[in-house]
Amino acid sequence: MDIYERIYTTSHARGLSIKQLADRVGISDATIYTWKRKGKPNGATIQKIANELQVSSDYLLGASDKSLRDTSQPIDLYYVADEERDSLLSANGQAISDDDWHIIKAILAKYPRKD
Repeated sequence: MDIYERIYTTSHARGLSIKQLADRVGISDATIYTWKRKGKPNGATIQKIANELQVSSDYLLGASDKSLRDTSQPIDLYYVADEERDSLLSANGQAISDDDWHIIKAILAKYPRKD
């Protein structure tokens, strides 16, 4: 997968369009689309995108297949995709069950995301 595909796939897993992602990091969506054909983002831009998507910049650049990000930043549960739940979250060292995950998502639905 190239940079654009990783950004596209990850942003959609987080419920964000490319336009919404671009707006959040202060660039145009056309900039991201250019990475589909050519060019590469500068380090500061890729780090902003990685932070917004809560993944590592190495993952977006293809240097790693692990999407885990720097854990010094808190994880925003709104952006945890169902398939990432087990690799990103636990409670007291135990995996979060499907039933509990549905409860967590129901609680989050009561607090609208600020997009």
